[in-house]
Amino acid sequence: MKKRKTIFLAMVLFLLVQLSGFSSGYTMNSTSDNPPEQLQIPDYGQYILNDLENDSSVIAVMGEIPEIKQDEKKEEWLQQLDRCINQSSNELHLQMKENGGLLLGYGYHIYGYIVIDIDSDQKERVDDDVINDLYMMVNTNWINQSVSNVPVVFRWSITKNDDAVDDSIELDPVDSGMIVGEEINQTNNTNLLGGDENITNETGIDDISSKTTPGFTLFLLILCLCFVILLNS
Repeated sequence: MKKRKTIFLAMVLFLLVQLSGFSSGYTMNSTSDNPPEQLQIPDYGQYILNDLENDSSVIAVMGEIPEIKQDEKKEEWLQQLDRCINQSSNELHLQMKENGGLLLGYGYHIYGYIVIDIDSDQKERVDDDVINDLYMMVNTNWINQSVSNVPVVFRWSITKNDDAVDDSIELDPVDSGMIVGEEINQTNNTNLLGGDENITNETGIDDISSKTTPGFTLFLLILCLCFVILLNS
């Protein structure tokens, strides 16, 4: 009889240990239950383009950005940029370096403008006529009742041996916001509305994966002690 009690006690202790381990290992997955914190979009205005005009990597700044402070209006503006760049992609793709053109990439930015990256090794081929032609390819597909000229920033970029766009040429601080485009593969990009790029994004969500169920371990210890007293009585 005593042997049976010992075996039974061992089984109970094993079960309690397993339950305790399950409780300690249980994680609260905040990233699956809650979406990542949305990026803070700055207030839009022409000042954004004006600041970029003094950047050494910028070739030209064209168009205008209206003053927008409401979040919904900002997202609507980005969606318009998205439609414009998508509708222009066929023509722009023909201008890519792989097709004998000057472009290394294109996309739009959370600061509210379109970006066109031009190969810095082809500077001798770039003049005002080239910039104007590229701008017309995009502006033709721009539809907005209040703004007739889409904001576009032309900038120099360089390629590495694998023909990926080098992220050493940046527009400080706004290069953290490229959203969509072709062959713009910068590891510090952040994605707001969607895109095809591999990105990394710090969401700022607290890590709560190590939290356990409060008081559960103490409850198991008390229960175990009760079993020991009961079996030895």
